[in-house]
Amino acid sequence: MRMLAALACSSALLTVALPASAQDGARKRSRDSQNVVREINRGLYLKSNVGVTPYFATNSIGNPVTSPVMTVDLSVGNDIVDQERLSMAVEAQFGQQLHQGPKEDEIPLEAAAGVAPIVSGDIHVFAATATFEVSAYLTRRFSIGARAGGGVSIIPLLMNEQYYNELILAPNGLQTAVAHAGPQPTIRGGATFEYYTKLSHFSVGADVDVLMVIGSLGLGLSPTGYLKYTF
Repeated sequence: MRMLAALACSSALLTVALPASAQDGARKRSRDSQNVVREINRGLYLKSNVGVTPYFATNSIGNPVTSPVMTVDLSVGNDIVDQERLSMAVEAQFGQQLHQGPKEDEIPLEAAAGVAPIVSGDIHVFAATATFEVSAYLTRRFSIGARAGGGVSIIPLLMNEQYYNELILAPNGLQTAVAHAGPQPTIRGGATFEYYTKLSHFSVGADVDVLMVIGSLGLGLSPTGYLKYTF
């Protein structure tokens, strides 16, 4: 009888202890899952690009219209599709390009195709564009994608307007300069590469875009590297 009573007590204790243990395990797993730090984040992000943007336009004597110095872009975007092997994002980009114009002996005496040569000195190109990006993940941390979009560019006149008119436009028989006439339609598109670092929220990569500033600078190439923070 004593043995039967002991077995009955043991069974009762096990019956109470097993559900309690299962609940404790579930709570522990829940706490562990909440404490996991996700190394690969997608969603709203900020991105900073640095590189150069050479344009292929030349003047009537074969010299480049501009020589690239530096390109800096700041972007805000959002991953609207977040899958294990695929992501899609929309991005607004605000950029500034710094170029050197041709030297005095590189400026032709007559305009090529009705476009006045840009003056010597520094040239700033301010651009605001929006792009749509699709990326495929070759590994968990590395992706290759394509992006395309457009916007506008502005090239302000940085020298005295009277001198510009007298020394640059008048000898070429022109009244206005297309390059400095105001906002110009801009198209961009190319490839993007991204690597998610083991530091949460941070990734690095490169954008290689082809640019077209319609009406003045024409076709250009913009390879830039970037640092990205995803919230």
